[in-house]
Amino acid sequence: MKKTQESFHYLLKSLFSLYTDFVNSILFCSFAERS
Repeated sequence: MKKTQESFHYLLKSLFSLYTDFVNSILFCSFAERS
């Protein structure tokens, strides 16, 4: 049980970092286009 919990937590963390990278790139692109 603990093993799956750890892997799930790791998956969640990697997904979150991917999501933040995605959002940051979008924000950066829109910001670059505006200026």
